[in-house]
Amino acid sequence: MARKITTFQDRTILNEENLKFLKENIDAKKSTLSFSELWKQISNNLTTILVPEDVDIQIRSLALGSMSSEISPKFQMALLLLIKEQLNVKRISLYDPEFNDLDRELMTKEYDMTVDEIDPFSKENNENVIYYLPHIPLEVLEGLIAEKHPSYMICNNIEKHLSRFTVNEIITKFPELSLVYFKLEPDVNDEFTVVEKKKPRNRKKKGQSQRLAQVMEDEKTQKQRFLDSVKEIYKEIDVMYKIEASDVPAEAGNSFSDLFLLKCRQ
Repeated sequence: MARKITTFQDRTILNEENLKFLKENIDAKKSTLSFSELWKQISNNLTTILVPEDVDIQIRSLALGSMSSEISPKFQMALLLLIKEQLNVKRISLYDPEFNDLDRELMTKEYDMTVDEIDPFSKENNENVIYYLPHIPLEVLEGLIAEKHPSYMICNNIEKHLSRFTVNEIITKFPELSLVYFKLEPDVNDEFTVVEKKKPRNRKKKGQSQRLAQVMEDEKTQKQRFLDSVKEIYKEIDVMYKIEASDVPAEAGNSFSDLFLLKCRQ
């Protein structure tokens, strides 16, 4: 008996069958997300800070990834579609060099979005633009903040990603992003005190505590000097929503591993 040969079907190639398959896949993920705590929190917070009836809301998305090639971009597009429907968004502009022909066909023909390498929304009129940036690289986010000063961002947890750097590294590598981070960062230095016992049992631990206190004081001074030397972008930043692992459906995996919804006032 002749063996049946299974042929591999490339789902990233642009054709009608793949386009239908991809859309149905994303629609299924959209349905899954619509019942999640993640969507409940984002929906509630977005409708609190933006009123669809009174505001012409627009969305700019960067670094979404290829939906036809990876799972996470499918879930991220599904969430974007939920936001589009909830806020009655008329214009969504996206860009990622990873988009292939099938991705672009889906976005432009099926979802009525545009693919634009250059951001079509001006800095002067971005009060009603939501920047949708799940998993955006820090370097790209740095450039975006420097150029556009976004008022609303759905992006990586900036606190989590920058906390692994020293103050000097943050200021040097991400000078614009640091202005956001330092406003979010709790000033733990003000509350840090080295408590000395009258008869310390362990001089080594005492010395380590003193050195740690000095490092924190030096970083606090360096941070303040930096802030005094530059013009701040934002007067106030509100974290409207910080994702919890339990908010995300298991099927979504790491698609929304660390997400922030930020409202920034200039």
